[in-house]
Amino acid sequence: MKKSHQMWRPKSLKNVLAKNKVLADLTNTSQGGVFVVQTDTVQGWGAWLDDEAGIRELMRLKSRELDDSKVFSLVTLGVDLAKYVELDDFAAKIVAKYGEQPLTLVLPKNPEFKHWYFDSRVEIGWRTPSTAAMQELAKRPFLLTSANERGGTPKSNGGTPTTVVRIKNDTVEVLRQGDCDIM
Repeated sequence: MKKSHQMWRPKSLKNVLAKNKVLADLTNTSQGGVFVVQTDTVQGWGAWLDDEAGIRELMRLKSRELDDSKVFSLVTLGVDLAKYVELDDFAAKIVAKYGEQPLTLVLPKNPEFKHWYFDSRVEIGWRTPSTAAMQELAKRPFLLTSANERGGTPKSNGGTPTTVVRIKNDTVEVLRQGDCDIM
């Protein structure tokens, strides 16, 4: 039986950091699919931004359609963020201040960013890569969601879920409060 995707399952964040070769293989692989990554809050499923088959598999695993209002978070290094979202001075200050916290920022999509998954959307949720392993992985942009069926409870790493905020017109709207307090 042929597998439809490749899974990568770290036993712990410490284990991931100790095995740089595993990270190097993952970040440099041309093979696609869904991978498993430990975030600072929950276990997540990811797919590389440039891997359409992997993103479609992620959508299948989460029972999501392309026009679903729930969107996967984009994980990339902050220096690359302006490629994907519009960053005014207010949003840039929030990113600079909280960029290494367990946080997802919902920001207006950069209209010049073209990608089949995001083309119909006006906002992108950017998940800050707040651990060393996530920062290493984020050298190659990827989409991230919690590793559970739609509506299920994600496997926790002992923390509370990530704080999610929308930044628009110089205001911050808290969509979900986690450990990171904004302002």
